[in-house]
Amino acid sequence: MKLLKFVFSILTVLGTSATFNAFAQTTSAAASAPPAAMKGHGFAALDKNGDGVISRDEVAARPRLVKMFDKLDTNKDGVLSKDEMKAAKEKMHDRHMARMDTDRDGKISRAEAASHPKLAKNFDRIDTNGDGYLSKEELTAAHEVVHKARMAKQP
Repeated sequence: MKLLKFVFSILTVLGTSATFNAFAQTTSAAASAPPAAMKGHGFAALDKNGDGVISRDEVAARPRLVKMFDKLDTNKDGVLSKDEMKAAKEKMHDRHMARMDTDRDGKISRAEAASHPKLAKNFDRIDTNGDGYLSKEELTAAHEVVHKARMAKQP
């Protein structure tokens, strides 16, 4: 259920034309480079003391992260590393993909997207290679663009 909320939040933000224009113009290389407006967001922003890991104290102001901390801390050392955060993000994307991919072929068809109105509406914009399917990579790229746009709007 959390993953579906995640997808719908992505698609809600994707609904703005400015975000879609940015998405359409973004190459995979550009998508991996954070814009200057995003400095101070993400792992580095959470790692307030700059020690390369995120402690419970550093996430105290983030209730969702506090709630998930123990689950994300896979090596049970009491802190979250970049690798643990990356693995959690990938796992979330994989779960989302598995829920959407009802025929288990590793991609989302138009028929599979039809049961998710916002995804269906934005299918062609997310399908950057135009093959008629949404790959994990395309969904991840769409999420990254949306996330960066959202972070750029924050002070």
